[in-house]
Amino acid sequence: MTSDPDERKPWFLYACFSLPQNWILYDYYLSADKSVLYVAACRTSGLRFVYTVPLGMKQASAAFPLLFEGVTESDLGMQYMLRCIHPESSLLLMYEFASSIVVLNWKTRQQGIVPIRLDDPEEAWIVALQLCGPFILSFTPRSIEAHPLPCISHSLRPTHHLPVLRHRIAGPQHQVTLSDVHQSCRNSEETYAVYVLAHGLHSGITYYKVTITLLNDAPPSLSVDLIGKYRTIGIDLPFGRQEGSEDASSESSTPTMRTGFVSHLSLGSTGMRGAWVEWERGSMSRRVVAFTLNPSELLVEKSLDEEFKPHDGESRTSGSPKLSTPHLEGKCIWEYDAQDDMPLCAVSESTGRIVIGSGSGNVQLLECIT
Repeated sequence: MTSDPDERKPWFLYACFSLPQNWILYDYYLSADKSVLYVAACRTSGLRFVYTVPLGMKQASAAFPLLFEGVTESDLGMQYMLRCIHPESSLLLMYEFASSIVVLNWKTRQQGIVPIRLDDPEEAWIVALQLCGPFILSFTPRSIEAHPLPCISHSLRPTHHLPVLRHRIAGPQHQVTLSDVHQSCRNSEETYAVYVLAHGLHSGITYYKVTITLLNDAPPSLSVDLIGKYRTIGIDLPFGRQEGSEDASSESSTPTMRTGFVSHLSLGSTGMRGAWVEWERGSMSRRVVAFTLNPSELLVEKSLDEEFKPHDGESRTSGSPKLSTPHLEGKCIWEYDAQDDMPLCAVSESTGRIVIGSGSGNVQLLECIT
């Protein structure tokens, strides 16, 4: 929806896409330049379609909304779950439960298979996938992994020499939303960074940064750095450790915190703004919580593998270390009644506006994050 000065109405239908019977809306993605919206839809039989609509077209009006155009379809069966559309590479990233990640080029129809290593039953479920340089970032409830991208076209760089990188997580994450990938090159070092806003029933809201570093004379590395945490009440629990490091008894800690339920997370493209919808057990009230960070705050991260410190007035006891973590300053900007639940939200990083959408089609525009 967008503004229409000629109609003298605050909003009008910009583009229309009606799903046929037995179809479901799967996911949506923006191109890197924010000029095209990609929407994935799926039939109950497993046939998937990807549609596009250009954004910012002046000929769109309330009387003549634009139509979505189909760009590809795939029929891999319902066991393959779409987790990422990468328009710039024409790639679909999917996974088969407890088996593999599937990479499909929708222009050439070539595909590659990445086997999944299972050390924990919870790792069979992939929460999110992201193309990150020559790697595929995979987020499971218990781990963050970087798999070499299969070389399914000549335009992709060779990855057969790259290892699989992994970071273990103590507190499970059940929802994950990602920023854009930020690439930088300096001398012989190449880095790819992604900001991640995650939610777990026992760990609350966690905000962290994942960085893959490539060096000419050393193996690649994966680092995960904590930026902040948000929760209602509870104790600090260790978030994770790099595979191969000492456990420090982090995974034997018993969680005692009480956290709210979260229906949807949203994060801006650079990671400076984010929002989510939360509620507490037994409450009919829903809260939209948002945060804004300065660029300098994104640079001050703490390694998730270091600095187990006690809180003021507490002693450090063996077997139950406390992780000193910065607090993510989430602010409740709107409350609404649960009779018309609104599970989806999106945040504009440039304006701070938040859009909340419901399954019944209601849309609320919130001004703006301070």
